[in-house]
Amino acid sequence: MMKDKKEAAETKEGIRKTIYIDETLVKRAEMFEELAEVNSFSAFVAKAIENYIAQLVVKNHGSLLSDEIIKAIDSALSPIDRRMSKALYRYAIELDMLSQFVGYQHDFSYEEIGYIRKEARLRVAQMRGKIDVGELIGEPTEDYDDDYYED
Repeated sequence: MMKDKKEAAETKEGIRKTIYIDETLVKRAEMFEELAEVNSFSAFVAKAIENYIAQLVVKNHGSLLSDEIIKAIDSALSPIDRRMSKALYRYAIELDMLSQFVGYQHDFSYEEIGYIRKEARLRVAQMRGKIDVGELIGEPTEDYDDDYYED
């Protein structure tokens, strides 16, 4: 009868080591044995040690990706980065122009502009960038009374 890889790995002969662990740590580990998909506490500890060793290797030896792969990713993303940067720059120019048009049209004072900017920051933060223009200008977006607008 052939055993699967998991059973074979857990039934391998190992070295017996005696360690002293805080009781609360043992209880916490036992709670996660099922989640770790292991059949014994020893298998859980072995898996935890393997993960910790992998973490140390990554920490001490840098990235898991080779320099060639990193260069390939950078070269692939570089044109996209440039296009996005140019598009955002053009958008900022258009937005600045529109802001000046509105400012000149309404002759706002610096205090009023500061208040509007503060309100805009709060609104954008609350909406996470998704702003309903109809709501901003006071027009209803859903279910409104047609009689009110007939005059």
